[in-house]
Amino acid sequence: MSEQPSDKMLREAMPTAVIPSMSVKTIRADVLDKIADIRLALGSGAYLSALALALAIPDICGSLMCPKSPVGQRYRCWFEEYAKGHIDPYSENSPKPSAYPEVDGDLCYRLRCAYLHNGNADPEDNWPVNEFEFVLVESASSQTNASAFGTRCIDGGETITRIRLDLPQFCLGMCHAAEDFYAKFKKRLDFADTGIMITVFNQSEPDGLETAGGGD
Repeated sequence: MSEQPSDKMLREAMPTAVIPSMSVKTIRADVLDKIADIRLALGSGAYLSALALALAIPDICGSLMCPKSPVGQRYRCWFEEYAKGHIDPYSENSPKPSAYPEVDGDLCYRLRCAYLHNGNADPEDNWPVNEFEFVLVESASSQTNASAFGTRCIDGGETITRIRLDLPQFCLGMCHAAEDFYAKFKKRLDFADTGIMITVFNQSEPDGLETAGGGD
């Protein structure tokens, strides 16, 4: 009977793999990093990405403010208390006409659900508005109203309730609200809970090795 090779012999017979040198670091992207990403997305023209993250801000901050409340309730509550003043298009010098719909916590939550779940902003039957749209002002000479606003108009004899929001201003309003919330509670709430862990690999390939998918 021939002698069976030992584990040591097998290991010695195996070719030695060349392991690329690699440095690893772990970062935690918290609410401030998410705010920075919204601004980065806006500056890059990635408006859909900016909107998605902006609509998640009340989820993120509301989970800290009211962790035991249902998701919709804490979303609406946080928006009303911290974001509405940054989003509401009307000031003391320009009061909201009584017929206009409000951009409130309930409407923003409905928008959040429609956009993040279905990818649209189409009002359903139970929405307080019939039409909803975002606008972009591409130049200073544009006649489009750059401010977020609501209006009620007549369309084909039917009364249509509409809201039109300046998309970048809406996103920036959410950023300002989150920054105010952070400044107020950074010593009392654990904002690390709003973070996501990201491991960053910095890999240097040795000469003669190809990365995955490399070659002709």
